Amino acid sequence: MTTYPKLQLYYSAAWHDVADIGLTALTQKELHLTPGKLTLSYEIGDLGLNKFATVALRVLADESDTSGTMLFVGKVTGRETGERLTTITCSNYIYDLERLVAEAYGNQGSDYGPTHLKLFEDNTGTTITDGAQIKLVLDYAISQGVAISYVQAELDDMDLAMGCEETLELTCAEVIKKALGFRPDIIVAIEYTDDPEGDQILHFMPRSAMTSRTIDASEALLPFTVTAMYDVQVDGVTIYYT
Repeated sequence: MTTYPKLQLYYSAAWHDVADIGLTALTQKELHLTPGKLTLSYEIGDLGLNKFATVALRVLADESDTSGTMLFVGKVTGRETGERLTTITCSNYIYDLERLVAEAYGNQGSDYGPTHLKLFEDNTGTTITDGAQIKLVLDYAISQGVAISYVQAELDDMDLAMGCEETLELTCAEVIKKALGFRPDIIVAIEYTDDPEGDQILHFMPRSAMTSRTIDASEALLPFTVTAMYDVQVDGVTIYYT
């Protein structure tokens, strides 16, 4: 008899019931603008989880729930085999943003190479907002095959004018972090879509627009912990006076 709610793991282009795989451990971790992680451990064997293979995790509420709620979508980024267990680490697509070096757009980068960026300026030298800068770097990442999309309206709402900053060899994630340097109110998170092989949606949400949710820990599907988001606190406050 099938017990619900039921966890399913996607790999090798098919969904598998977690209860039938024989995992010894399964953990998931999500943080602000940090690659989400899914870690699987099982007795030594071959599940077909090769490096960079697509992996997803969902939960089905009951037998009528055919699509479920997606909890994670990403790819295999690490493997460790011990005497008895194999541990697989999967990362969501923020991992790709951390590995991909941002290149210049338009006529920028001509003096010092393609990784020389003038942040918060477009290719005509016109000042752009933090949201517009994030759009530029995300469009570049998407053009390089990173499987993400974004909500244009969320970036349009980010209208903080920033001073030009010349940089060299920043990753796409580092560019985004610089654009959010004066935005401790913005939370960055991935919305996992129903298609594990499709694009996942990267959201930029002000905390004021987010809704609270109460979870009964006694009814939680898996054990969980709550972690403070120290990385969204401002670094400090400077007061100028005469």
